[in-house]
Amino acid sequence: MQDPTTPSKPPSSRQPSSLACVSCRRRHLKCDALLPACTRCQSTNSECRYVRSRRGLRTKQSNQSPPRFDEQMLTADDFATWLNATTLATDLEADPALLHGLETPPVWDIPCLQDDTTTTTWHEPEPVARITPEIAYDPMVQLYYQNFHRSHPFLIPRKVLHSPLQHRIPPYITGIVRYIGAHYYPDVRFKEEFRPAAYTVLSDVTPRDGFKVQGLLLLAIIEHAHGQEENAHMKIQMAIDLALELGMNRASFALINSEGNSVLAESWRRTFWELYVVDGLLTAMRGQIPYRLFPQKADVQLPCAEEVYNSASEITPNTRTLDDLKQSWSLDQCSSTFTYRIEAARNLGLVMEVNRSLDIDLEARVETVDATLVSSLMQIPSSQDGTSLDSSNIDEMLFQAEMITYL
Repeated sequence: MQDPTTPSKPPSSRQPSSLACVSCRRRHLKCDALLPACTRCQSTNSECRYVRSRRGLRTKQSNQSPPRFDEQMLTADDFATWLNATTLATDLEADPALLHGLETPPVWDIPCLQDDTTTTTWHEPEPVARITPEIAYDPMVQLYYQNFHRSHPFLIPRKVLHSPLQHRIPPYITGIVRYIGAHYYPDVRFKEEFRPAAYTVLSDVTPRDGFKVQGLLLLAIIEHAHGQEENAHMKIQMAIDLALELGMNRASFALINSEGNSVLAESWRRTFWELYVVDGLLTAMRGQIPYRLFPQKADVQLPCAEEVYNSASEITPNTRTLDDLKQSWSLDQCSSTFTYRIEAARNLGLVMEVNRSLDIDLEARVETVDATLVSSLMQIPSSQDGTSLDSSNIDEMLFQAEMITYL
């Protein structure tokens, strides 16, 4: 930061600054970072205030003792500054599709500690009824879509949360999204704050529908990430039981339960395929147990292209099904990188099927599966676009397809 006692250079001669005042950051506007007030704030006669970025904070403080619980006071401005500096400036601005059509986000009241330092009670977050109309701008929801959604793209796109379809989303899905999003915020207390709402999906009064399948699937993924393998296995089995009970493996489910909305219909199709992939991965890590969805008959269409789905525009369903993959359909004709991931999971199922076989002579089957794996690996496009080593340029679906095939 510039020394306040040093005269500022004229705006025309200043180099681009990585510093920005709170007002410019909140409005996603360029800031020339002049002191004591930037040019934009001077022209609008607005208060100009700077808050130190938290970028790299964990690395710099890794060898220090964590602050006392009552010392880490968070304000809405602190959160907005951190979110803009470390997330919005990289992920959202790198993906214009997520910002297109969205208005400037409002100021959010972030939960903070009470003044009484003898208690660890948090203020209640904004009531759901108040924040629902702007749920797409909820900081934890933003973190979910900027970090987690790319790896597991089956919930409706973030842009759709800014449409009437948001009213179809049950509160526990929002709770789970916030809970997962909180994992990407440095303050670990946020995870515990949002955890209770996430686990209301397990309530017996929760309707047994596709949203509950989505919630159970998300919890299985996050519990696996926490190393809670038994809990993750239980959740994924519950999700599979309910999905098959509802008929989510059939093409008719998406049509019947989407109320004519093509984006929601695609979300239902993707939910089944995400369940198919995650079931295969968790099964492979548990040893000699059956991959339940591998032999299951499914005529639900394969996912559409990722850019089409995230654009939240009218979606024409993919005409391909799992049978096309089984009949040696060339993946060169694939319009979705998600399909390479599904194909990799199917090949993983072939391997596990051989491993569980009680046949004495398996040489021919092993050679067939081996040839299939080699062929699939040759067809998978590179997950890196080659322009840089930035992880944001990696296609998560292709990366996972490569990972599963090597596995």
